[in-house]
Amino acid sequence: MSDTKIYPTTYLDLPCSDGLPMGETEAHGLEMSEFLRDILRDLYADNPMVYVASNNFVYYDPSDVKKSVCPDCYVIKGIEKRLRDSYQAWAEGGALPCLIFELTSHSTWRSDVVFKRRLYQSWGCHEYFLYDLTADKLPGHLLAYRLQNGVYQEIEFNSQGRLWSEELQLELGHYQGHLRFFRPGSEQPIATRFEKVQEQKALAREQRIRAEQAELELERERTARDQKQAALEEENRRLKEEVARLKKDT
Repeated sequence: MSDTKIYPTTYLDLPCSDGLPMGETEAHGLEMSEFLRDILRDLYADNPMVYVASNNFVYYDPSDVKKSVCPDCYVIKGIEKRLRDSYQAWAEGGALPCLIFELTSHSTWRSDVVFKRRLYQSWGCHEYFLYDLTADKLPGHLLAYRLQNGVYQEIEFNSQGRLWSEELQLELGHYQGHLRFFRPGSEQPIATRFEKVQEQKALAREQRIRAEQAELELERERTARDQKQAALEEENRRLKEEVARLKKDT
């Protein structure tokens, strides 16, 4: 009888939760959703073959289907963009993240820097970014690695204090208290969804003010025309009265 092990190739009924509540600060949740995951999803909104997810289980070893890890946020290129309760690599042709973000903290930074770094390196994940909101363990808030010859090498900060992502073709930096993405050469970060809404509201308010000012200017012009017309009519009336008086006197 053959001892060849048959590995799964389709999605299995595996846990999508560990049954524990997700304990995170409000700041951590905001950073995760508004400044990281949503920005990445918007960047790839028009590409149906880029999957961006956060905080779901990634099952990566078909020889031990119980092995999983839960990255804070990750990007996988070349697979269909759709909702998944968990991600099982063997059911997706073996595709694993090319870019991973971990929002590290006092309780997780050792695992993020040691265990997960080794794991993601073994996956062949091209870039791995760690962000420390408080700079408690990472003095510059950011630490990042890029795979070179199968080994992670630390990415160096540029003169602006930012890190370059080859996968995103964007710069990343700590800006006004948050992890932000910058297009090359830009002083301002890519706007978040909230910032875009605020910009639209500000634009709408500006347009409304301009429309109101234009209406006021038209009203002033109409008032000036009416006053001028009234003055002309009054002058005509006066002249007619003067002519009539002269005729009467003669």
